[in-house]
Amino acid sequence: MADESRRQSDAVTPAASSGGAAAERHRSMAAEGPIPSELRAELLLRLARVEGQVRGLARMVEANRRAPEILAQVGAVHRALDGSARLLTRAYLERAATHAIDTGDGSAYDELMDVIYRYR
Repeated sequence: MADESRRQSDAVTPAASSGGAAAERHRSMAAEGPIPSELRAELLLRLARVEGQVRGLARMVEANRRAPEILAQVGAVHRALDGSARLLTRAYLERAATHAIDTGDGSAYDELMDVIYRYR
């Protein structure tokens, strides 16, 4: 399914092949890739922090710390990952919804809803 989505996003749509603002947005999205560069940088920073938190969790377990202390840090990791997922989901929805509106592709809404329900 991911391959199909990738092929669809790589395809040139009628709106993208014609002129206008919609075509420019589509060309910009295609040139930038699935994740905009500024969002990718933000996600990488957040994930690096999460990575450090997880290493800290491992040290806490190795040191035989109390469960409530460890669980508090587990919650922090969950919240950090959830924040990253929210950023990525928002960016995906903005781009995919704009593409669907610009091209009139009604099937894109089904994919959007699938993403919302599957990953959130």
